[in-house]
Amino acid sequence: MLELNDVQRRPTKTLLAGRVLPETRPHGLVGDLNAEHWEFEPGKRHRPLRMAWTRMMANGYRLNAPENAAFWELGRRYFTAVRNGIATGKPLSVRTATYYTYSLFIIIDFVMRSGVSSMSAFPKRLQEPLLAFLAGRPDGAKPATKKEPTIRTRFDIVRHLYLLFAAPAGDGGVLNDGLRFAAFSSRHEAVALAKLIGQRTGTTPDAPPEVVFNTLGAAIEYVAIHADQIIDLAHTAQRLRPEVVRGVKANKRRPPNRLSQVATALLQALVERPAWVDPSGRVLKSDMARSLGMKASDGYKRRFRSLIAAAEQLLNGAKRSKADEARLVLVSAAATKKPDGDYFPGQAVARRLGLPFTGKSGQFAPWPIVYVGSSLRGKAGLGSVLTQLWTASYLIVAAFMGDRQSETMAIEVDCLIQGLDGCYIKTPKFKTRNTDGGSIVVEPCPQVVELAIRVLQRLGAPARAEANSDKLFCISHHLGVSVPMETELRSRVLRFTKSTKTDTFGDGETWKLAPHQLRRFFVTAWINYYEYGRHFKALSDFLDHASLGTTVRYGAGIVRGGVISRAQKNLTNSILSEVALGNIFAKGPAARNWVRFAERLRIRAIPKDQIPEWLAERRDRSDHNVFPMPWGYCIWSKLAGSHAQCLDKEERVLGISRPRNRKRACVCGNGCPNFLTTEVFSAFWEHAVERHERLAANASAPLRYREASKLAIRIANSLGPAPMEVSL
Repeated sequence: MLELNDVQRRPTKTLLAGRVLPETRPHGLVGDLNAEHWEFEPGKRHRPLRMAWTRMMANGYRLNAPENAAFWELGRRYFTAVRNGIATGKPLSVRTATYYTYSLFIIIDFVMRSGVSSMSAFPKRLQEPLLAFLAGRPDGAKPATKKEPTIRTRFDIVRHLYLLFAAPAGDGGVLNDGLRFAAFSSRHEAVALAKLIGQRTGTTPDAPPEVVFNTLGAAIEYVAIHADQIIDLAHTAQRLRPEVVRGVKANKRRPPNRLSQVATALLQALVERPAWVDPSGRVLKSDMARSLGMKASDGYKRRFRSLIAAAEQLLNGAKRSKADEARLVLVSAAATKKPDGDYFPGQAVARRLGLPFTGKSGQFAPWPIVYVGSSLRGKAGLGSVLTQLWTASYLIVAAFMGDRQSETMAIEVDCLIQGLDGCYIKTPKFKTRNTDGGSIVVEPCPQVVELAIRVLQRLGAPARAEANSDKLFCISHHLGVSVPMETELRSRVLRFTKSTKTDTFGDGETWKLAPHQLRRFFVTAWINYYEYGRHFKALSDFLDHASLGTTVRYGAGIVRGGVISRAQKNLTNSILSEVALGNIFAKGPAARNWVRFAERLRIRAIPKDQIPEWLAERRDRSDHNVFPMPWGYCIWSKLAGSHAQCLDKEERVLGISRPRNRKRACVCGNGCPNFLTTEVFSAFWEHAVERHERLAANASAPLRYREASKLAIRIANSLGPAPMEVSL
């Protein structure tokens, strides 16, 4: 990364007189450098990325207009510098480079409003007003309105505008224009000032657990119960549609008269010159669409292009031959009438499908499906339900695997690997590894994740074939075929929680669930429900964080202020009392010990309502604490260290703290006196039986693996699938 200190020792005359290097291409650019839109090769997602150079600038001209030629070249050169890593020390993604360049446009606008014709003519006396403007405090008195990261980025750009122009490194300057003064002595000064005056961003708040649990419950229901019927219905509709469309064409059905409406309006514009025709004879498409009761974007639709082009020819006084041809185009389109009735292909497909359709029942079932397309008037449409199913599958993969959003969306369709003991998933990791292509990491995945991936493989098959894509989350949508971007993904998650009514918590409050909160919820669940809550190193490795500090910040709101210890005390009181009183059916040596103790109290004729007090006294005397694990509870006390199975015999001592080594279900469940499990954990043991039965029956597996699986099956059968009862 360029630093001012590296160039301050050079003579000033040399710094300001360096030549400008030839303009280069940014990585991945497809097409010409002088195109008004830059397109880039698809990266992690199957969606071409674009950078537009048609922005309207402060001087009233577009950036790519001849009047702004020097500023346009500055923008192109700066984009290339940050994209290729010249300015930042490492190559940046297209989206990040675009963000930096659009921030540069804000600086250019300020320079234009200052009355100077180039960046290099911008005077140093206006440095303070420029920095105040970039921080969102133009008068310099009020607090900054921009967030700290935004200000830091803008200040970095100001620094780059000097380093890449007036203080070039090597053979010449990278930028054709820039600042001739240094606003900051180093990057650290820019960062420090941004932190001083910028608004704090804080951390993304954790979603309420009931919202996440209910949302995942709805997602699992969609994937496990309704997916087959939804996909079969969609495939049938897809197969029927070409036949229905052919029938429409055979009956010479003409399209609705939106085309006629636009053509009629354009013919009238030749005489009346409405407000949406500018003095140069150009049709303002957005204004025209709004005047006709359409969406602004509809004016840019492909089917209206020939009509608008014909009208502009007539408005600009085309030659007679071309004028006659253009007028014929408009008159023919204006004569198009609306077909009789309200017949559309979608309605015929719906009739052929026998809609409305109702499938298997469920709390979050989307039935009945009434329409083929989107949902209308509170009634479900097949297109909307397909979107819900896609979102449900994404929610499961994102929540249970804990990967970053970009890594989840970059998973490929052949990501599943069948191992000897179950299914594994291949996930790319970008941030701390190879940032361009990613490094593939193979991780075990729960059965519900495997099911969600199978659904996505079937659901997105037509879209992947159309786009020639290998991305698991590739899907068809109203703009084409691609992997949804972040904004669309957020919208899909919000629509899912709203339609399933899982966004409500507390006293009727609603929560807008964000995709990143699923990753944070994974950390919350780890800390609250799994034994490695305080082992941040293990959690950091699993989440692929670049530093341990990131992981600590993720969990800080949960472990700060002794929350874990208070929750653990409450859990201990609840679990041990309920087990001893027989209100919870439990298994394991620890369960038998507590039930026997309660029976001895009953023999002493102690009233039942006083038994919890005796239990609490024993718990406090022996310092009992309950540690949750995925397969049950570890009941640790002053005596536990003398017989804990997770310790070697020579390490077993009275009064020691619970060891920080990694626990294993086969050790805890194989007769450890400190172990207790309840019916809450039966799903873990049932899945363990299935998993190990597959491994034990696999003739190609090593003999020692099969023998270990037989022992695991015996342990799991004794603790899980059978009815939970306490044996005295």
